Amino acid sequence: MGMEAYNLKLFPHGNEVFLTEIGWEVKGEIYILLSKIASFLLSLENVNSYIPLEFSQEKDARCYYCYSDSDSIIEIEINYGDYEEYIQEISVRFAVCNPQGTYEKAMKLCKLISDHLKIEVLDMRLGQVLDFKDELQMIKSKKTFEEKKANFFSTFHLPFGIISKPVHCGKAFWRELGVE
Repeated sequence: MGMEAYNLKLFPHGNEVFLTEIGWEVKGEIYILLSKIASFLLSLENVNSYIPLEFSQEKDARCYYCYSDSDSIIEIEINYGDYEEYIQEISVRFAVCNPQGTYEKAMKLCKLISDHLKIEVLDMRLGQVLDFKDELQMIKSKKTFEEKKANFFSTFHLPFGIISKPVHCGKAFWRELGVE
């Protein structure tokens, strides 16, 4: 989880997710066809495949998608970028400095994916599997996002709004900020 990104992990209903010393891990016997995920993502408005700036030879381009409109960029990575026919997890992330409304769009995207594929959504920062019908939990998730965003700007002594256009996470983000 990069300092600049807010991360959500999606995994099949019936599997378990838990925090280890190296991060969140999914365990279970339930898998989803990558082709089913890919075709659903590509059927959504403003979602296309893309290649992240930090793409490496070990990764597979068929595992990367991006929601992008004039206000937001939300990245979707399947199975850590490793191509397998059956997968257990999808990562959804976006830069905390993206314009207002990106959090809401990410939640809407996650809910669409969750409903269609019958999968769970873990807010990695909150440390909870989200129930989109639980208003209190959704308020906590948004507050956790806002805290991470504020901490990011405070840590780097940056004014809110310094980046006024949507940006990717990872290397692309740091390049945009001129800190590569």
